Amino acid sequence: MKDKKNNNYTIIGISILVLFIIFIFASRTPKKNVNSKFFNGETASEISEKYRIATFHESSGIENDMISKGGSYTVTGAHNCITVDTSDHVQLILVNADITCTKGPGISIKNADTVFFMINGENRITSTSTEKFEGAIYSPSDLVFSGEGSLTIASSESGIVTDDTLVINGGTYIITSQKTGMKANNNFAVVAGIINIDAKGKGIEARNSENSSLGYMVIDGGTFQINSEQEGISAATDLNIQQGTVTIETKGEVKGVSSKAIHAKNSINIIGGAYYIKSTEDGLYSEGNIEIENGSVTINAKNDAIHATTLLEIFDGYYAVASKTGFIGTYIIITRGTFTISTVNQAIFASKKSVAYYPTIEINGGELSIEIISDNYNAIHSKGDLFINDGTLILKAKSPFYYGRKVDFKKGTIYVNGTEIKTIKKTPRKE
Repeated sequence: MKDKKNNNYTIIGISILVLFIIFIFASRTPKKNVNSKFFNGETASEISEKYRIATFHESSGIENDMISKGGSYTVTGAHNCITVDTSDHVQLILVNADITCTKGPGISIKNADTVFFMINGENRITSTSTEKFEGAIYSPSDLVFSGEGSLTIASSESGIVTDDTLVINGGTYIITSQKTGMKANNNFAVVAGIINIDAKGKGIEARNSENSSLGYMVIDGGTFQINSEQEGISAATDLNIQQGTVTIETKGEVKGVSSKAIHAKNSINIIGGAYYIKSTEDGLYSEGNIEIENGSVTINAKNDAIHATTLLEIFDGYYAVASKTGFIGTYIIITRGTFTISTVNQAIFASKKSVAYYPTIEINGGELSIEIISDNYNAIHSKGDLFINDGTLILKAKSPFYYGRKVDFKKGTIYVNGTEIKTIKKTPRKE
């Protein structure tokens, strides 16, 4: 009987050790051929399993919706505003809970070491207030979510907010918010789960831009459906995505407010997965590098499909793009892949946006089918060098190529408006 009781208070999720180990990887700048391993050859899921057991002592229950001691608490049925205020770890097991708070957060963590949520059954949190508050669930410390149930949140502010690190390792989350859906001040990791967000602000965010060791986001799986007025996925420093299905639609068109679908300041690194993006601004955008290895990417963007200020490198994958401008970077490398690109402006455009490289387009393989809707822009335009080392290019454009310094066509097949060409010549350009 004792063993059974102890099992009832054993969390199946991620311990706080996972947070630090995962983000040891995130703090490193990924290089070429980034693989799915995070730390010492282990994936985030393997680390999660290794450190998944954390045992809590038996609690005496919640009194007046107040938790003042560490332990494991089961929350079921109807509740008002729940408050946690303790210096210890806390586990909250939500089992068909219905929490309604008209004074701010449905669950407010005033103080705690780490709060572990186990989501079982169908749960709902509704948070409203005439005063400003952070989110329907708010904590100044780490939040870890796991389970097989669902949590539906409706908030007049944000959905889930922590001033520290947020980890999602299972469960279904349906969030409707007037601001951001999920927000971590420091770091954000998703190992598994289903996340559906309808937000007037951003979808999910890691927002600490003041400390270069923070503001990271790691996605190692999961399914995302994000509809937002502002950025869908936003990382203040680096974003690493390994597998998963990501569907994003941004709808905002307010001047000065970004509605990029996926944005990371330092770098975006993607390995595998499926991405369906519709954006009123850019699809993927980074002020640093973007590296994509495999995956299926569909982008419909009002502005740029994929924009990297420094290096844009695509190793392989399937890409279907309809946008104003296609791929932008200072140095653009395409190694393999299948591309269908339809743009008004340039499909592939290298210009000096960074001092780290000389403007260059390098195509080493792949199958590229490009159509330029406007007669005024080049399909492939480099302000510096253009190297085509292999691959098949099928271009439908009045002005197929432009290069600022030199061109080298070593190998491959190029068709321009139905005719195969053996040499590349400059054509009139517009920038």
